[in-house]
Amino acid sequence: SGPRRPKAMAPVEEAKVGEWTLAVGKGCDPATPNMSPGVLSAKDRVWGKALQTDAKTSPFNYGGPLVDIYGRVMGVIVPLS
Repeated sequence: SGPRRPKAMAPVEEAKVGEWTLAVGKGCDPATPNMSPGVLSAKDRVWGKALQTDAKTSPFNYGGPLVDIYGRVMGVIVPLS
């Protein structure tokens, strides 16, 4: 079975407030993934360029993907200060 192909990006216009999301990153053990479910709570944040989720995020999953229930990447998890 050859190499895995990455999932497609989720079209921004299809993102709906209230839909499930999944924040993915590294766990405390770098070999173990960390996943946190959440809900898309807002769109068009930070000058219309960011999504907001209530999925638990931390420095462990900063830089990891935020994905929709179909496995499509919605964005990259970053802290907002």
